[in-house]
Amino acid sequence: MTNLLLTNNPMVLRKYPKSEKITGSLRDVFIKARNYIHQDYQLLMHPLSGSIKPNISPYKSLLLQRNNDFNSKDYSSTILIEEAFTALNKFEPVCLSESNPVLEDFQLVDLSLLESALGSIVSLEKSFIT
Repeated sequence: MTNLLLTNNPMVLRKYPKSEKITGSLRDVFIKARNYIHQDYQLLMHPLSGSIKPNISPYKSLLLQRNNDFNSKDYSSTILIEEAFTALNKFEPVCLSESNPVLEDFQLVDLSLLESALGSIVSLEKSFIT
């Protein structure tokens, strides 16, 4: 199985250098995840984990895994990512300057959520570290 870690979070990229860097917003991370889902990947974590409104934090990391059973589509991942887009579209984005100290807090929260998911799937963490 092929595992992917998509992220636009610099803190995650430093800790997990084998991640796929997404340049851009939370929406860009969701778009890339949706593209992979349409290529037979499945989400291994909820795209809206953490109870943080999607317009507040600009950072998101998502774990995906390739579904090698091509006779079986994972529709739950498709539904989850589309629901994430719906939630994202409900709110106006909050614009934070790049020098805003709260950005580092959002990076840390995203990293913590990711590591919680990785902890549930013990075998994955090693595949994202050099």
